[in-house]
Amino acid sequence: MLGSKEARVIVSHQHKFIFIKTHKVAGTSIEIALTRFAGEDGIVTPFMSKADEDERLKAGFGGPRNFDTTTGLFKNHMTAAKVRTLLGSAMFAGYFKFSVERNSYDKAVSMYAWKNPERRGQRAQSFEDFIACGGLKPALDFDRYSLDGKPAMDVMVMYHDLQNGLDGVAGRLNLPSRIDISGIRRKSGFRESPGYRAYYTDSTREAVASLFAHEIAAFGFEF
Repeated sequence: MLGSKEARVIVSHQHKFIFIKTHKVAGTSIEIALTRFAGEDGIVTPFMSKADEDERLKAGFGGPRNFDTTTGLFKNHMTAAKVRTLLGSAMFAGYFKFSVERNSYDKAVSMYAWKNPERRGQRAQSFEDFIACGGLKPALDFDRYSLDGKPAMDVMVMYHDLQNGLDGVAGRLNLPSRIDISGIRRKSGFRESPGYRAYYTDSTREAVASLFAHEIAAFGFEF
């Protein structure tokens, strides 16, 4: 069974952590790396892609487990509110919760490049049209890791300092080894141009600033 498009999460009862996945932050690679710490009684949601599941199995960390529970189904990109409902408020409050976020202007371009890969140097849709057609909606992750309009994670790892952030999480949790994603590269290589700023006009910059207003305010992201 492959995951749905709604939600993914990893819960380790052994190490008492909850990881809530967001978009365009190497989330699939992080999930693969975290699976090794989930334990047999933990919750590991399935990937949508067979190739991603094959990569996880190749790493030797086992596959999805315990995601279809008596309280409900844990799925792809699940919100903190839904995870709290399924786990119960006491467990949700007592476990260490973390997620990953990325500079909104960079994230928007990453989503665009992923959905519109280059074909002979051209993309099927302009960045401006992609935004206008609602293409960035999946990348709006603020509500996934927030409760009552505020981030509810114990740590938000920043994508621009990803491995250091994951090392810090591993230290906080006293994990037996690093959350090492150096040898795992899933869903990468869709953008070949030098930097995200080259994609922007004044109008697209304003549009992205409006769409990601909560993220920009919470984390101080700048263009």
